Amino acid sequence: MKIFAFLLCFTIGGGHFVNAKPMVFAHLNDDISDISGMVLREAYSKLNIEIQMEYLPGRRSLLESNFGAIDGELNRGQLQMIEQKFPNLIQIPIRINIVDWRVFSKKEDIEIQGFQSLTPYSIAIMRGILFVEKKTEGMKTQLVNTFDDVVKVIDKGRVDVGIIPMAVGLNILKEQSITTIKILSPPLEESSLFHFLHKKHATLVQPITEVLREMEKQGRIQEIRENYIDDIISS
Repeated sequence: MKIFAFLLCFTIGGGHFVNAKPMVFAHLNDDISDISGMVLREAYSKLNIEIQMEYLPGRRSLLESNFGAIDGELNRGQLQMIEQKFPNLIQIPIRINIVDWRVFSKKEDIEIQGFQSLTPYSIAIMRGILFVEKKTEGMKTQLVNTFDDVVKVIDKGRVDVGIIPMAVGLNILKEQSITTIKILSPPLEESSLFHFLHKKHATLVQPITEVLREMEKQGRIQEIRENYIDDIISS
């Protein structure tokens, strides 16, 4: 019988786990992942499970999560595409975060009416974000490795616009003291993010779902997100 590096013991009455080592989840190096990480650390701590986050580029993280080299994805959207292409990943059905997708540009006269309104423009997007790749399919896109790179190519005039989550882009502009790039309104779209576990951890799906459902009911997930964004704005 195969012995897994990760062992757990679950007692139905007490809801108590004992794990041999921390679980490792792939994430992108951005503010959205920070928020989701805070939610999941709190959730898993209620099961006495420690988690760690490992940065991997977007598409590579899905491949390694699906293969089982790591324990799952911290947060992902575009659920149907993930289910089709990465069948070893199990979605936890409670939303743990929201992404407010915004257009960032030096041009302030662009009328935003959803993704299709960006068709006339050259667009920088981060590689591996399946939701955005699908929404901009057939458009003039330039793929870059990070959201910081999205800001860089906009700043250098190599593209007309970039697509970045509101919280992430706001933080990048503040950290780099960039005032020439504007955040355009309204949002392109709001998308939900969910946590995914590799199927080898199928016994964890129900317990972590129940914990997250209770956190959602109490407003704790929303509170974590709002506090994080308030800290960016006030810093």
